[in-house]
Amino acid sequence: MEDDIRTTEDMAQAEASADASTGAPAVELEDPTELRLQLHRHGYRPVPVLGAHVAMKAAGKRPMMKGWETVCGSADEAEIARWTKAQRNCTNTGLLCGTLVGIDIDVLDHQHAHRVTCIATEMLGMTPACRIGRAPKILLIFRTDEPFDKIQTSEFHMLDGTVARVEILATGQQFVAFGIHPDTKAPYYWPECSPLDVPLHALPPVTKDRCAAFIAAAEKYLRKVGGYSTADRREIEREGRKAAGC
Repeated sequence: MEDDIRTTEDMAQAEASADASTGAPAVELEDPTELRLQLHRHGYRPVPVLGAHVAMKAAGKRPMMKGWETVCGSADEAEIARWTKAQRNCTNTGLLCGTLVGIDIDVLDHQHAHRVTCIATEMLGMTPACRIGRAPKILLIFRTDEPFDKIQTSEFHMLDGTVARVEILATGQQFVAFGIHPDTKAPYYWPECSPLDVPLHALPPVTKDRCAAFIAAAEKYLRKVGGYSTADRREIEREGRKAAGC
């Protein structure tokens, strides 16, 4: 999905030298250290993410640090400040999920994205902090007192040819909160409030059960408007063969 990149250690080891070997020209970018320190002081766990300016797959979305989930989960201010040089090509900034929960509505049709967002609001409550990378896709943030694993809908093929999915980004995930989007080449933005304005503890709470119920409702809606998953297609083809006596 748009903003949820979880690298394996094998990938991290294979590309650990990316900062030194990308071959991309040097780019003067704003130092994100103070931003990350402010996020840390608000209770969030910042994650250095490869900048969109680097000529590498998943640039703009992927952490490059080996074991980033563990490192970022326990990083203090000194460690965060060290990333200025140690992760110098990681100019985007993600937020580690766990206590923080991201509702990632990865839907490109404006009407359907709006409706799924409304379903989220109806079932999970209003949040003051919503992030946009590539509109109409949107990510809403909440908190939880009992961290849980990621929950997601199937991947749906929509009638307009796009692919849609809705995810609850949870333990072991991250999403990009600040920096440059690799597709739009524009900054990610927060239309109202951002994590710089709203501390983690002030976000509205959600639970695993409420999130699972929302995912079920989102999946039902996407099917209702014509979306179908790969499994749905196989079932349709199987029923067709059965009806034809094959």
